[in-house]
Amino acid sequence: MYNKPYTRISPYLVGMATAFLYVDALERKNNQIKDLLHINHAEEQRPHTPQSDDLSIPFPRYISFPGLLLGGFLMLFMLLCTYTAAQNLGWSDAINILYTTFSRFVWAIGLALVIFFCATGNGGLANTILSLPVFTVLSKLTYLTYLVHSIVLNAIFYNFNQPIYYHDFIWATLAIGAMTMSFACALVLNLMVEMPLINLEKVFLH
Repeated sequence: MYNKPYTRISPYLVGMATAFLYVDALERKNNQIKDLLHINHAEEQRPHTPQSDDLSIPFPRYISFPGLLLGGFLMLFMLLCTYTAAQNLGWSDAINILYTTFSRFVWAIGLALVIFFCATGNGGLANTILSLPVFTVLSKLTYLTYLVHSIVLNAIFYNFNQPIYYHDFIWATLAIGAMTMSFACALVLNLMVEMPLINLEKVFLH
């Protein structure tokens, strides 16, 4: 179930909806600018493209700030709510079903809120932190990391010859190790496959 792509369709749809809302809001902003500047009729008949490099869309603080808080809360809740299950307190079958069904969707909603308000220039401190150069570099590897991480996890766990018992330190070590190996594999693929193909595309299509 973990490796099936259709189990992740809900976050994918949330991402598509977020992109649609962002582009729609940007077009509304540009149309308002056109009306204010009284652009002539011929110009208005051209296919619409953003008229400047300014992709910000101002929102009132009473909308953007609670939206950012809600997004952060949803992601943290999905991350930390499993603590009770990990401490042998147990979940009922109903809660297990609810978590399995909605956890990725709720996480995607929280992430979409943060991305939307940061992309529109309303992210404040969150946008400042996420715009640091180190995250810019890592962002270029995230999709490749997603593609290879299941292979890395299988390579790790299929090499154990005895059961693994839960302990915070053990699982933290495994998580950090798996993440580091996944990013390292993604970097190699980026340099040896993705970037050469991008350069070939530029040569043949431009």
